[in-house]
This record gives sequence, structure tokens and C-alpha cells, in this order.
Amino acid sequence: MGSMSDDEEPSSAPDDTSEHEGAEGEDHENEELLRKLQSRERQARTHWSKWRQEARRCYAFVSGDQWSADDKAALLEQMRVPITFNRTSPMIDAVTGAEVLNRQEVSYSPREMGDVQVSEIVSGAAKWARQQCDAEDEESDAFSDTVVCGMGWTETRMDYESDPEGLIVVDRVDPLEMFSDPAATKRNVADARWIYRARYRDKDELPPEWRRKISDAGDQDGDQGFMDQGQAGSGDDYEEGEQETAGKEPDRKKVWIRHHQWWELEDGFKLADPATGKVAVMDPDEFKAAVTMFLQNGLQPPEAAKIKQRRYMQAFVAGNTILETGPVPCNQFTFKCITGKRDRNSGTFYGIVRAMIDPQMWANKWLSQILHILNTSAKGGVMMEKDSVENPRKFMEEWAKPDGIIEVKTGALARGAIQEREAKNWPQGLSQLLEFAVGSMPQVTGINLEMLGLVQKEQAGVLEAQRKQAGYAILAVFFDSLRRYRKMQGRLMLHYIQEYLSDGRLIRISGDQGQAQYVPLLRDKTAGTYDVIVDEAPMSANQKEAVWGMFVQLMPVLMKQPIPGEMWAEFLRFSPLPSSVSQKLAQMVVQASQPDPQAQQMQQAMGQLEIEGKAAEVAVDQSNAQLNQARAVQAMRPPEPPQVPM
Repeated sequence: MGSMSDDEEPSSAPDDTSEHEGAEGEDHENEELLRKLQSRERQARTHWSKWRQEARRCYAFVSGDQWSADDKAALLEQMRVPITFNRTSPMIDAVTGAEVLNRQEVSYSPREMGDVQVSEIVSGAAKWARQQCDAEDEESDAFSDTVVCGMGWTETRMDYESDPEGLIVVDRVDPLEMFSDPAATKRNVADARWIYRARYRDKDELPPEWRRKISDAGDQDGDQGFMDQGQAGSGDDYEEGEQETAGKEPDRKKVWIRHHQWWELEDGFKLADPATGKVAVMDPDEFKAAVTMFLQNGLQPPEAAKIKQRRYMQAFVAGNTILETGPVPCNQFTFKCITGKRDRNSGTFYGIVRAMIDPQMWANKWLSQILHILNTSAKGGVMMEKDSVENPRKFMEEWAKPDGIIEVKTGALARGAIQEREAKNWPQGLSQLLEFAVGSMPQVTGINLEMLGLVQKEQAGVLEAQRKQAGYAILAVFFDSLRRYRKMQGRLMLHYIQEYLSDGRLIRISGDQGQAQYVPLLRDKTAGTYDVIVDEAPMSANQKEAVWGMFVQLMPVLMKQPIPGEMWAEFLRFSPLPSSVSQKLAQMVVQASQPDPQAQQMQQAMGQLEIEGKAAEVAVDQSNAQLNQARAVQAMRPPEPPQVPM
């Protein structure tokens, strides 16, 4: 082999040193980042530990598991059945059902003039994307989590597994997998600086480079004992041996992954584009390159203002190893939260079930106690002395069944040899306590019987509607948080539409009269800024019924007004008829209201001829008038004197 030349030696040594220093610098940055992320995890676990225990208890109450382990064991030891009449679940279903029947939809209003048609395309694209991933169902599940435990989460992301072109996916996330900044106090944790999700994932589903890093790091100390605080799944699945149970091997195919997202403030520059006049924001590198380009072309760089802007970052961590880190593509949190009522002292949020736990628990206990007293109290029968009858067996058979005979010693009965056993009633106050516990559940939650449809009396429909409205007013904090969530999620959906879906694909949107049409989704058609508007969905069941009821009452008045066919087509959208039928009727109404093109051309031609005829008449009249005027002038002149011959 040949020896290395003198020219090659100086070049190789610095490269090796620079690569080594670069690797050391990257490792140092990862260590710093890992310490920061682990510190946030400790803060989050300390802050949310009690909330997680309460959340698990709330979910148990809704599903019917309403007895503590100690109380259930005590009852079973006494041969008593722990009775459960689940009144919590119907109340939760009443609130979540109201959300399903009155769903809201997001529309986009442009901030620039002339973009009305573009906003319709963007709104239609958002509706199409939500229909493809069943976003309404996922968000209803997240809202149900909010009503139960006080927090509901969703994740909006791009999915390329089911469609190579990419689809927007909205998934409901288990609230017990999510952790947010303890310092966040606003509704929907809108002011959180960081959040993260912790869950088990199969190793086979992870990217190859992640599996390699996990294998190189080996077993690592991570979230031991954390499963008991609310993570969905079995604690035996955890990789660490401390979670193993006797005689059972842990599942080594799963690994604990934490997905962190946070934002940092970085310098930026705000300047106006000289060509378009629009304001642009650049990072320091982009601004430096723009200034250099202007100077090279002999131009004066535009004036710029230095600002601070957020930069969203994310990292995936397994144990003590950072698997991947980088910026969040959408530059905002992909996890969106719906919060319930705020607990100011603990800095957490809670749902409706917290107030129902005690009434539900005591209603079950007092009902079980009443049943126990009924079972153990005397229900008739007799007490007899041993020698009071000749054939005790026959006496037992003759006595009223299924009452029993209690045999006592001679002389034990003070009121004779045979006396009837008196039945004892349970304490009267116990039944009142049971009624109080059951009646307290609507009072502590605000969910009245009208909302449940369980009113056992006749009352006016107007009064019942007013009481339902009063119940929804008490629960307005949950629906208001849902409205804010839709705006936050709508901004995220808009970014995905503009950056990932605007590739020329055909999407199905509804036209002005409800007919379906396919339009290409192009980047230049979705560019710009929009305001996110949340309104009730016109196709929700309750909304259609309410609007159609008002429309029927106004029908006699509207029939006398010159209303165009497009407006009647809009009214038909709210009819209780099937959507296909209402769309066809709307098209027929619009077509009938539009004039026939041939008839319109004929009418225009006739009008033109009429105009030309009138113009000819006017010309004749003008010529006659001029002739008459000339004659009048001629008549007014004096006669010329006769000429005398010379």
C-alpha cells in the first residue's frame, strides 16, 4: 500500500477533529435538552398526580364501578351484595348527547378583499378533511372526557399510511396520557409553554433508527410506578423488571415513549415587501441573506423592526435517550385540549362527575343498608316453648309459609306459650336519606330532569324548554371551552390544508344550492390569512328542527314576498327531508326561478326592435317639427313689394 502524501495529511487531521468536536457538541446539547425535559416531567407528575387518581375514579363511577375495594370486601364478608344503581352515566350521556345533536362547524373568512370564493374552497376543504377522518366522532369522545374528568385531548396530524398523498387525521387522546405545563391557567391550557404525551408503543411500529437507539441504550430507568397513576394498560407491560409480578415475564415488545412539544422565543425581523407591500417576518439568517442581496444589487435594504417570535419544537424520548428532535412542522402544538371547570387552588380542571361521587356513593350504601335490614328483620312467624305442641313439625308445616318457627325454652315467653313474632320496620330516616342522596344529584350538577327526559308530570312545552335551557346555561362553561377548542383546532387545520393538501387533488365540496361538486385544491387558491368562525352546523338534528319550525310559521308571510329561488333553496336545506331529496328540490327551485336563455334572447331582440321603432318615430316627429317650424317662419315674413317695370 502506498503511503499518504504530505498534502493529504494536513487536510485529514482537521476534518477528523471537526467531526469529533461536532459530535461532542451534539451530545452535549442532547444532554442539556434531556435534563430539561426530565425536569418538566417531574414537575408535571407532581402537579397532576392527584388529578390522575381522581380522573380514574371518575371514569370508574361512570362505568358502574362505584364501590371502593374496602367497602366491597366488607359487604362480601357479611354475605351482602354491593348494590349499584348507576345514575351517573345517564347524566353524562345527556350532556354529551346535547353536543352531538348541536354540533358546530368551522368556517374561514378571508382578511383580504376579493377572496370570498377562496374562503369557500378552504371551508369546503376543511369539511372534506374532517369527514375523511371522522373528526366529529373523535371530538365528541374528547368532549365526553372533559365532562367526566375535566380535560379532553385530540391530536391533529398528517397520515400517509392509509393514503400516500396524505390525509389530515384528528385522533382522540386518552387524557391520562397527556401532561401540560403546571403554570398554565387559561381555559384549554392556551397559555401552556410545553406539553407532552406519554404512552406505550410496540417496538415493531417504531422507525428503524429509533429501534436502533433503544437497543444501543439497553434497559433504562424511566417511569417506574407511573402506570399505577392512570396510564391505560397493564403495569406488567413495562420494560423494567421492577414492574414484573411473580411468575410473569414483562412484555419486552413495548417501550415507553414520551412526545414533548414546547416553544421558545427567538429573534425575528418584520419588514414590508417593496414589491407587494405585504408584511413579511424573517428569521435572522433569512434577513441577513435578504439584506446582502439588496446591497449586492445596489439597492437600499428595506426598513425592518426586530421582534420576538415563537418557535415550536418537539422531541421523542425513550428512557434516557432522545430518539428524535426538531421543529414542529405546523409551528404550533398538534395536541389541543378541551377543559372543564377550573380548580384554582390546585391548578387543575374537573368535570361533572366530581360533584356526583358522594351522592351516588351514599345512595348505593343506603340502598344496600335498607335491603340488609329488610332481609334480616322478622317478617312474621312464631316463637314457641318446647313442649307447647305435640307435633312441632306438623305445626311448622301448618303455619303460614315461608315464615319460620323459633323454638325457645319453657317459660322463656312472658306473654304465653305461643306468641306471634312482630315484624320490625327499618328506620324511617334511612329512606329519607336515600331520597335526599338521589335528589341531590341533579342539584349538584345542574342537570335537571327535563334534560334527562324523566319528568313524571304534565307541564307546558314552553316551560320544559325553558328549564332545559336553564340547565344548559349552568353547563355553558363546557360548551364554551369546546367552542374555543374548535377555533384553535381550526387554525391548525388551516395550516395543514395550505401546506400539505394544496397539491392539486380534487376534493368534494357543496355548492351554493347544496349540490356536490369537485374542485382542485391548489396552493395559490388557499394562500392568505383567514379568521376562524365557529357556528352551529346547519345539518345538526336540533338545528334543522328549530329552523324548520320557525320557517313553517313564517311561510304564509314569505309566500306573499318576491323572494328569489336561491333563498327558497337555502330554506330547503333545513327541511326534515333526506339530504338527497332536499338537494334535488333546491336545484329544481333554482332552475325554475332562472329565465330560459332562448326566451331571454327573444325578449332582448324584441326589446331592441321596439327601441329602434321608437327611435324611428322620434326621428319622424323631429323632421315634421322642423318642417312645421320652417313653414311658420316663412308665414311670419312680410310680403315683398311688387316690382314696377321700368
